[in-house]
Amino acid sequence: MSGFAGAVICNPLDILKTRIQASGGGAGNHHSYKPTAGFSLLWTIAAREGLIPGLWRGVSANILRSVLFTSAVLPCNSVLKEKSRMRPGLTRDGFCSFVASCIGVFIINPVDVTRTRLYNQPVDEKGRGVLYKGPVDTVIQIGRKEGIPALWKGVGAHFVRAGPHTVLSLVLIGMLQRNTRRLKQWQLGIPIDG
Repeated sequence: MSGFAGAVICNPLDILKTRIQASGGGAGNHHSYKPTAGFSLLWTIAAREGLIPGLWRGVSANILRSVLFTSAVLPCNSVLKEKSRMRPGLTRDGFCSFVASCIGVFIINPVDVTRTRLYNQPVDEKGRGVLYKGPVDTVIQIGRKEGIPALWKGVGAHFVRAGPHTVLSLVLIGMLQRNTRRLKQWQLGIPIDG
């Protein structure tokens, strides 16, 4: 639920980030903004493309991305920890969260590519995207024109950005879980395990 809410609330900021980063470059750039453009750009987008169609373009892909990542990484991490023959601790937490993060990034990268294309496409006078009708159309067009592997463009850079955050978060959660269990054992007078 938090991924859903975060995706909806932050979609305008994701559009802002994507368009500023893509602006001023070469092929594929359909918007031109100053690199110093900030939050005032949100008002420009809303005025040109409409409040909802402009700032919440691609929100369904953004929601899917957030929900998929959490739905893949958390259970994957838990299963890996359960099946692992490694001793509970930082090493196991780090290894399992690293593998879970790799799987999560691989799963959501096609959605990220789709979302980026939706965010950065040119719009007509009514603020509608002119290249893609929506997420499904975007995936179909990418597959037909560039091949299915194009959906994993930037997967390495994506992992370098998302991987450390995920690993650190899951390692810290593991530490908190172990320390909470030890505290409860101590409070109940149960011998504390490793």
